[in-house]
Amino acid sequence: MDRQGKVVACGTFKPAGIDVWGRLGSFAAWLDRFLREHKPRAVAIEEPLRSDASRTERSTITDRNGRSIMKERSVSITPLTTARALYGFAGVARMICSLQGLPCREVNQRAWRKDFIGVAQAPREIPAKQRTHWLKATAFAQAQRIGAKPDSHDASDAVGVCSWLYGEILRSARAARSTPARHTVESMFRSAAE
Repeated sequence: MDRQGKVVACGTFKPAGIDVWGRLGSFAAWLDRFLREHKPRAVAIEEPLRSDASRTERSTITDRNGRSIMKERSVSITPLTTARALYGFAGVARMICSLQGLPCREVNQRAWRKDFIGVAQAPREIPAKQRTHWLKATAFAQAQRIGAKPDSHDASDAVGVCSWLYGEILRSARAARSTPARHTVESMFRSAAE
């Protein structure tokens, strides 16, 4: 986004490579090119999904004597291969930004959605299986309203993350003007890099 909040560039990465390591390598090359071409002053990425969250699955089995036995087991919500890829992409993004001297912030999807579309989660009246689609469609429509031309729901999510970052920069600038200590955009991101 430029200084007026107009979307200048938004991009999504289409993975190439057969395994996670090949995809991470092609992502590093793509991001490096994208950042060099568009020369942003700051970068934001969506925080990876939690990998430590789990849910309990319960099942009833019948033993050979005909008795019902309740079994419980803890199952990770995010499979290990998915978690490895998501955290790998976040790590590569931070590394490329660091090598180019760019501040990089992570934002939770609930935070950027609240900022971009006005809600952190879909309304309860939306059926549970349709809530993700509703959030993605709402973000897509908002991206189009502000003049972006996303080609996918992932691209409109990227516009939402950029919009959040733009808002953070504006809020930081306003706070700097209203306090005796002057802050720069770079100092706003310093804690995230340390």
